[in-house]
Amino acid sequence: MSTPLLVGMLLALVGPLLMNVAIRIAGGASFRPWSRVVLWMLAACAFAVVAGSYPNWQAVVGVQLFGISTVLAATVAAACILATWPLIQLLQRAVGASEITNNSSFRSLASYAFPYRVFLVATAAVTEEVLYRGYGIGVGSMLFNSTAVAVAVSLAFFVAAHFRWGFAHLLWVLIAGGALSALYVISESLIACIIAHAIVDAVGLLLAPALLSRRKQIAPAVRSEV
Repeated sequence: MSTPLLVGMLLALVGPLLMNVAIRIAGGASFRPWSRVVLWMLAACAFAVVAGSYPNWQAVVGVQLFGISTVLAATVAAACILATWPLIQLLQRAVGASEITNNSSFRSLASYAFPYRVFLVATAAVTEEVLYRGYGIGVGSMLFNSTAVAVAVSLAFFVAAHFRWGFAHLLWVLIAGGALSALYVISESLIACIIAHAIVDAVGLLLAPALLSRRKQIAPAVRSEV
């Protein structure tokens, strides 16, 4: 196995988790601008490693030109993910877990100004898909000589990196990550995964806070930055 590719895999899968663990230990906010810059840097490094290792790196990670079929596949995948939300809420109530709207991370995010939340959605959609799907599965399937193993490993780290949301919400992360992984394997398109991820996060971080604010279930956004 190529050493640069293995190092890149560690950066892609372990990097975000270690960053979030360090933030938690230090007692800092998880969504400060510098932490988002770190994610963009990790994604850029992953692209650089792939580009330096494969002449056909665009096909390896799935960033070929896309068309209407890519957008349709992404939209269907996002709709399927969002459709599971009522079931997740029922399961959370069944086990006595608090809903996501009562989660401290969600309320913190909802308090940020709309432009910054747009930046957070774009950052998560692009960087997480590059790291966990494009690199984790695209490159991982060749490093592990198995697509199934690559999916399992990348999905495990994807879920682990979201630990700050609490155990009950990790089921939602698992379902969303599993659907995005399936979309990547089936479509072989990183672009489709980015679009689907952006749609799901936009509903959760842009639309939901606005609706809940109108219902006075959460405070209106007042912070301009993290």
